[in-house]
Amino acid sequence: MQNVIINSYLQSKEAGVKAHTVKSNAKRAARKLADRIPGLTPAEPWEAEGGGWWPAVDAETAEAADAARAEAYVRAEPVVALPKPAPVAPTKPKPTDLPAKPKPLAGADLMSAVRAIPPTRSSAEEIEARRAERRARVEEEKATGKRDRFGNKVDPEKVARGPSRAAIIVALVSRPGGALVDDILTATGWQRHTLRGYIAGTLRKRGHDIRSVKGKPARYMMGAA
Repeated sequence: MQNVIINSYLQSKEAGVKAHTVKSNAKRAARKLADRIPGLTPAEPWEAEGGGWWPAVDAETAEAADAARAEAYVRAEPVVALPKPAPVAPTKPKPTDLPAKPKPLAGADLMSAVRAIPPTRSSAEEIEARRAERRARVEEEKATGKRDRFGNKVDPEKVARGPSRAAIIVALVSRPGGALVDDILTATGWQRHTLRGYIAGTLRKRGHDIRSVKGKPARYMMGAA
């Protein structure tokens, strides 16, 4: 197959030939020539030495190349294109080239592999060491106020809010002579029926023996007869 450098066939060779400044124009000129002359195929334009692009076509036969030269100015002698290498099909690796797949374990080999796995269960000594470490950490947090005397974590927000209403009520009724109902209502901000239900229900379930003392004014005492 011959490759011929041509200028646009619309220009005669006497008119003074110039390369196309735009590559797409050179491609368009080659397509127009290939449409007119059988046996020509548009090719990639060739870059001119002084700048620009020469249109190019591939000629399947010598007759097609001669027809192209008759239609357009030939900048250089026809160049015989090198044959394109035949496409090489990708070769699959041979089975011998592939790494051997490990065979699945079974039977005695499988049991041996399982026994070789290090145990993940902690020993009695490790468990006791973690417990001792936790006890030491809890005692340290008790000393710093992060836990109460029972080991429960202390909520900083609750500490900032002050004692709870239950602690206020227990402290008031634990005084000698107990506390007047009006004093408890003022300290807690509750209504009379709320206070009565809280003492009879919640506080007594918690083990506080709070009893009402009849009389005027009414009062509550811790363990009153």
